[in-house]
Amino acid sequence: CQLTDPGTIPGAIYTDASGGQWASGGPAVPNLWNHGSVRHDNFSPRVSFNIKPNQDQMIYLTYSKGYNPGGVLINTAYATLPQELGQVPAPDNRTFYKSETTDSFELGWHGYLDDHRYLLSAAAFRENQHQKQFINAYNLCPTASGALVNQSLTSSNVPGGPNSCQNASGATYGGFIPEISVQNANLARAQGVEASLAARFNAHFDMQLSGGFLDAKFIDFSNAPAGFGPANGPDSSNMNGIELPNAPRWSGSVRFNANANIGDVLWFGSIGANYTDIAVTSFSTAYNPQDPHQWPYWTHAVTLVNLDTGIDLAGNHITLGIQN
Repeated sequence: CQLTDPGTIPGAIYTDASGGQWASGGPAVPNLWNHGSVRHDNFSPRVSFNIKPNQDQMIYLTYSKGYNPGGVLINTAYATLPQELGQVPAPDNRTFYKSETTDSFELGWHGYLDDHRYLLSAAAFRENQHQKQFINAYNLCPTASGALVNQSLTSSNVPGGPNSCQNASGATYGGFIPEISVQNANLARAQGVEASLAARFNAHFDMQLSGGFLDAKFIDFSNAPAGFGPANGPDSSNMNGIELPNAPRWSGSVRFNANANIGDVLWFGSIGANYTDIAVTSFSTAYNPQDPHQWPYWTHAVTLVNLDTGIDLAGNHITLGIQN
């Protein structure tokens, strides 16, 4: 076992009796792009102003700055496969991406009403996400020459069409080669409102209610990967106005809690429901401008109902829970 220059072989390799070299369970491949460095630093301030008209109410305004460092992503399969197909040298399989920063503003109010029987909160917020990091997952195919191309690109020259994979001899290769990269959207925005109410009607009955609206979308991402939005040239697309992943527009929840003494037994119970609107979970190269929700990775609107009930007898609990 010996070590070589990090620019050629990733880590340790094994040399057998015939002189052949092996790494990670297969032949060692020269010219791997497995090195590179990035350095980032950031100062993320947070400023908040609070005004209390009285002891039971408060108005606040908050500004904060968020930060997600940039980096480099290395796809080893992208570098090794061309060697197996006879292509030398390996292509640069590194993806360098920028740091993401977020400017967040929130204006809100919360206060007690009716002698602290009710607690009401409401807020409006906005986030401007600069250089938002976007994970791009797609498939590569080898061409007749052994080069790898993104099969989702309309300009790809994969033999047999964009959905076929063939090796250098023209025979079908064993499937697509998955590839992942990270790209930066110039600007994304998330804004919305949210409110909640907690009410205690008496010693035996209370309620919690909350709801929110979220408008989250790409604002400036006209150089997005091909297939992720309306075409913007042969090898890119325009995702301006397309919603962000994991950002349901509407959400809400309600929960009722009750208890009662029955002789020496304390009965307690609660019932609640949670609603989440339709949302994209992640993207693929299957954008449909007629129905953008019909991508492979999205979720329907979901309503969950939970029921819990039980008794307490001298400190011993028996509880039954039902979730739907």
